[in-house]
Amino acid sequence: MAHQLAETGNENDTGYRLFFTEGGEARSIFHDVPLVAREEGGEKIFNMIVEIPRGTNAKMEISVDEKWNPIKQDVKKGKLRFVNNVYPWAGYLWNYGAFPQTWEDPTHKHPETGCFGDNDPLDVCEIGSATGTRGQVKQVKVLGVIALIDEGETDWKVIVIDVTDPLAAQMNDMDDVNRLMPGFSFTIYEWLRTYKMPAGKPPNEFAFDGAARNKAYALDVVEENHQFWKRLISGEIPPKAEKYDVACNNTTVDGSPHKQAGEKIAAEDVPRLDTPFPGPEFAPANEVESHVLEQQRAKPHGDSALAKMVGKVADAILGGSVAGLSDETGTYTIASSASDSAAAVGVYRRKTPHAFAFSRAGDIGELEMVAAAYGKLGSCFTYSTGVGRFSFAKADGAVKAAENADLPDSVAAADNVNGEGAPLAFLREQS
Repeated sequence: MAHQLAETGNENDTGYRLFFTEGGEARSIFHDVPLVAREEGGEKIFNMIVEIPRGTNAKMEISVDEKWNPIKQDVKKGKLRFVNNVYPWAGYLWNYGAFPQTWEDPTHKHPETGCFGDNDPLDVCEIGSATGTRGQVKQVKVLGVIALIDEGETDWKVIVIDVTDPLAAQMNDMDDVNRLMPGFSFTIYEWLRTYKMPAGKPPNEFAFDGAARNKAYALDVVEENHQFWKRLISGEIPPKAEKYDVACNNTTVDGSPHKQAGEKIAAEDVPRLDTPFPGPEFAPANEVESHVLEQQRAKPHGDSALAKMVGKVADAILGGSVAGLSDETGTYTIASSASDSAAAVGVYRRKTPHAFAFSRAGDIGELEMVAAAYGKLGSCFTYSTGVGRFSFAKADGAVKAAENADLPDSVAAADNVNGEGAPLAFLREQS
């Protein structure tokens, strides 16, 4: 389907709409765009509608209950919705959108999530490197799916990658995401868990403890919700009932009682408003914390809390003592060892389905390592959070990036930290 975009109303206004058109006539974004673009080597390539480009905050969505299902900005309590920044991220971490011709049936209770559908097309998180545009149709392949429970409803988040992305050929399942983008699966989970918290709401809940299900499971979810859509668009079930109200107008679905000729849509010259959503002020405590945040932006992993903790470890080692080092928030458990003028520190947190352990030998019961650090007390510091090893040196009262510091002999000889798994296990594995 060759389509054009037609915008009406003003951006950042409740009257804004983005329509799909063909020859100046409206088409339904929801119903007229095919779910499957093509097949390659026996694999289905899907069409994804980009609603929210990566790095933006305006909560745009396909309007399920309006004729021709244009994209509009969501409204809650009379106000346009913007997603808060979850530091260090600005806006969405991925291109966010939907699969056309899918519908999460609000009358169907999923046997594994225990919740009914949310009355929307399936949500899609496209994790490729290119930032999309609103209304763009991307061809993607499915990698996995996360089951968010949003206000008691099943809200699937299908994880996909643009087939033109440089990593697409190497990515075929969630195992590949974990191998090629270490820590990103956890970042998806953590962002979805916390993105409403800056507004004072509790963290989101998940089915399967937040674990991403694999490609095969995700494809089953897509197919199931495509069948729900088929029942709706074919007239097998009514477009309006107690739990839902769906506009089913379309121009292409043969056999649908809602099929009709398109209508003229008059496109307007919609002004683009440069009004980025303001994020919270955030000042890193030291050079190391700032560096961790930069690495998290470049290679998504962890969050600002981990950056703060690594910065605190740096302050301790460069300050000359790791005695009493702890995390007052209770998020992390610290294991440390000091010998002569050297110290080693392991940062652990409760195991989650997405956390990437440096080394299974570094696990402590229900905890797994998420950062490791070592250094010479008062002079140099090296840390790793799993995406590389980085060193800093202290001179003339200033802390600056330095070449990778040698592992102090007194630390290298210690295989254990307080009798637990050594935080240097990962560092030795990688060297």
